[in-house]
Amino acid sequence: MYDLGGSPSQFRSDDIVIDDNPHLGVENYRILRFLGKGGFAECYAAKVLSNGADVALKIVEKTKLRDSGYTKMKREISIHKMALHKNIVSMLDSFEDSKNFYLVLELCNYHSLLTVINTAYGQRGTCMNMHVVRNYLYGILSAVDYLLDRNILHRDIKPGNIFIGNDREVKLGDFGLAIEMKDLHSASVSGTPNYLAPEVLQRKGHSESSEVWSIGCLLYCMMTGLPPFETESIEKTYIKIAHGDYKITMGIKATPVVSEIISQCLSVNPKSRPRVKTLLRYPWFVDNLPKDSHMSPRYLTNQAALTRTKSVGDMLKDANGNYFKFSRPKSTVGGLQDSSYLSDRTRRKSITGSHDSGFGSEVDMSRRPLLMERITQVQKDLRSILEGHLTLIPCAFTGIYISKWVDYSNSRGFACKLSDGSVTVKFNEGSCLTIPPYSTRFIYASSPFSVPKICDMCTTRPSMESQLFDTAVVYGSYMDKELAGGQTIPFFRFSIVDAPYIVYYRLSADHLIVVLSDGTIQINLFNEKVKIILWKETVEHDGHICITFLTQGFDMQTFRVHPPTTTNPSLKTPMISHLEDYFQHISTIISANCDLISPKKPPLSTEC
Repeated sequence: MYDLGGSPSQFRSDDIVIDDNPHLGVENYRILRFLGKGGFAECYAAKVLSNGADVALKIVEKTKLRDSGYTKMKREISIHKMALHKNIVSMLDSFEDSKNFYLVLELCNYHSLLTVINTAYGQRGTCMNMHVVRNYLYGILSAVDYLLDRNILHRDIKPGNIFIGNDREVKLGDFGLAIEMKDLHSASVSGTPNYLAPEVLQRKGHSESSEVWSIGCLLYCMMTGLPPFETESIEKTYIKIAHGDYKITMGIKATPVVSEIISQCLSVNPKSRPRVKTLLRYPWFVDNLPKDSHMSPRYLTNQAALTRTKSVGDMLKDANGNYFKFSRPKSTVGGLQDSSYLSDRTRRKSITGSHDSGFGSEVDMSRRPLLMERITQVQKDLRSILEGHLTLIPCAFTGIYISKWVDYSNSRGFACKLSDGSVTVKFNEGSCLTIPPYSTRFIYASSPFSVPKICDMCTTRPSMESQLFDTAVVYGSYMDKELAGGQTIPFFRFSIVDAPYIVYYRLSADHLIVVLSDGTIQINLFNEKVKIILWKETVEHDGHICITFLTQGFDMQTFRVHPPTTTNPSLKTPMISHLEDYFQHISTIISANCDLISPKKPPLSTEC
């Protein structure tokens, strides 16, 4: 979790917070780490000592509140407790002592939407995936619709108040400004300047229309990386808001339905804005949302038993609601294509997980040709680059790479930490396993090319799979604690079944080669201190092979292997000449490891 807001003033790691409830008994919380602060609140990750569950503690010091602040605090707790929806951060409990108010909240370990946006747009040439934008927007609309049905206005909808749950659902949080409509004063102005509607600034009051305006600002921010009316001063921002003065970027124009939603939501006339229920019925949502992932019901926790789920992250805005500026290394590649023109990325299927008909081949062998085809294509492309028949075009990195690894092959197997936080292990006996971040479900394959299955720790104990899961968790913890580097890059996948796992690796004195089940090939050159990732774009980019170079300082360069074009007529560019030694080297390494795609035994026929 990013440390977003200063340093803690009250608690340190391992401090104990005691909830001495005369009716329910004593509950103790051990502080794990400081998450951040914002306004009058500090937020910590904590563990419930009675059952080991991880939660977030939002702590508000009473001495910082005026009399009206006490009333608002009670109102926040009351409204948040009754908001039970899969797209709303769960409030699991609340209590107080002589010094503080304590809100026990769901812990969202994937941070806030603000973090996702800053990460996505922090490197030139990258943007948020359109599938992610659509699913996130649908979840936010669903949460707001739920609140409106109960006559509640959130009044502070913005990226810093939206969190990514452990099931990758978006969750609306921070109800500090939420209010029931019966208590609303028409002249009140509440919220963050960049997201306030014109009529609110004119003191005509908050309403469903002002919530829709904020949602329009939010969608614009997901599409561009910045709020639509941001300027160097609040006064200028308010002038732009009053006139509906915002820029339609090429990325928004390239997606007509998004452009339409933004223009409707950001209409200066509140009566011209659509209802939330109308937005939810847009074909863009109805026709495209997956049925097996982000729309699945949330696992509801047992509040009485305090079986908490995971983290809120970022209550963690600053007092003015400003964006936090995260430090992110910049690419040294010049002339990366504008992010506005980046196409959507579709579902990445696991190459080794395709359906097996059971006819004509043995299960373990039927997936091998698919991987062989991918590696053969990579080899051909590398040769074509060296011979001058293909060129390289800079592009955005939208794949996955291995950020850390540890070799325990003298004991159990070889383990890797992937860039999205997943842990994957190839065990010595041949089985493969991947645990997505903060999940109790995992992918298990009995052999590298067999059909993988989804396992759940709640239903597989005790079993061989659960023992392998425990081993993988230990390896993951070791890599987190003992191995430096390895930035985590949020990665969207529609289903856990798409999570890649190791199907092959080989370690030598000067390099490491790893092949993942989705066809990604990574080669770490130890002497040169560079990671080279060869991965394939989706069909929307015509399935081009891409090559990413990642140096020790997280300096990333990514290129799409492409035939000559009018804008790239020169194939043997200085850039290719500069990288030629790398291409020679990795081509030799891949050729030397081609035994991984050679069948160890002939296919077995199936009797009729």
